[in-house]
Order: sequence, then C-alpha cells, then structure tokens
Amino acid sequence: GYGAAYPEMADLLVPGITFEQLLRAAAARGIYPLAPECVEAFVTDRVNSHRSPTGAIEQHLRDGRWIQIKERRAADGGILSAWTDITEIKRREQALRESEERFALAIEGINDGLWDWDLLGGRVFRSERLREILGRPRSEPIHEPSWWLAQIHPDDVEPYSSAVGRHLKTGESLFVCEYRARHASGEYLWVLDRAISRRGADGRVLRMVGSITHITDRKRMEMQLREA
Repeated sequence: GYGAAYPEMADLLVPGITFEQLLRAAAARGIYPLAPECVEAFVTDRVNSHRSPTGAIEQHLRDGRWIQIKERRAADGGILSAWTDITEIKRREQALRESEERFALAIEGINDGLWDWDLLGGRVFRSERLREILGRPRSEPIHEPSWWLAQIHPDDVEPYSSAVGRHLKTGESLFVCEYRARHASGEYLWVLDRAISRRGADGRVLRMVGSITHITDRKRMEMQLREA
C-alpha cells in the first residue's frame, strides 16, 4: 500500500521504522509540497490523525498526484490504512470549477439579464443583471415563479402568456417576445425576451433558458419613425 502510493519511499519500508520517521523522510525528499517552516506542523497533525482516525484524508503530492487515505483502528489496536489515487477525480473537479468560473464571467460580461426556468421542478433562476435592469433591490425575492408575470404591463400580460403557451404547445425551440416590464421607479421599460427550450422525448418542454434585453430606446425610435 504505502510503497505503491509513494514509490520514492520504497527503500525506507523496513521493519522497525515508525510512521513519524516515514513522514519526515517524505517531507525531506520533497514528496509533499511543503515550505520548510510547515513541516513540523504537518508531521504533528498527520501523526495525530493517524493515531485517532476520523475520516478520509486527501494529500496533494509534489508530482501532481492526489492520494486519498482512509484509516481505521483494528480490533487488535493497530491501524488499517487504504490509499487510493484520486488524481483523475481532482482533475475533473478542477475542470468543472474552471468551467463554472468561465460561465460566471460570461454572465457578468454581457448586458442582458438571464433567466432559467425548470418546468419540472417549478424553479426559476434570474440573474442579478435582470434585477439591475428593473432597478429592484437585493431584498426583493425575484426567484419566485410568479414574480416576472407581476412585473409585466397589464396590457401585455395576455399577449405574453399566449406567446409562452404557444411555445410550450408547439415544437419550436426558440421563444421570442417583446413587451413592457415595470421598473422599480414605476416606469415601464420595453424588453426583448428570447429563450431556447429543452424538450423531452414526448415533446414536452422540460426547461427554458432565456435572456432579457432592455430595448426601450429602440422602441422609442421605431415609434418616432412611424409617427414621422
């Protein structure tokens, strides 16, 4: 077990060597990425956890590998240990974190408000940018499913609801609708609502993900052109 996880220590695995001696030798050989001033604290903590096992321990080695160590006390008073190489799991976790960070940066970088509607779970996510577009305070719960409908201009509720209903019933993947939404000041802003849907095998929409774009200036120009 120990020799397989730490091949650089194979020559030290001789009868009589203590666990603490192995730890110090491993630190001296640079197996653990530790600063010299951290070695003593590391050895003390690791010896204590070895003598009184409480759960899994993860160690990052200088060669880039991650080792998970599970220990438990045996009936005869000894310690049973199992070493598992979890490097690939750690790499996947890191890749997922980086992907999530890129997505978060992308959200911050665009000027649209984003929303995500899970129809099966009845949950809705709305981004902070969407809150900003309507000037809503952070104390206002914007993730309630019915919250957005309450912000739509009374004259636009029926056209909006009909457009959503048609989208849910047809096989179209793209949803597009323009309407007015109420700003915290009481003013109504024109917004462009666009979304794509994921459907199940039966054609039923399972999830809609969309964006809200503030288009009041564009609508005003269109109205002025029509009047002209």
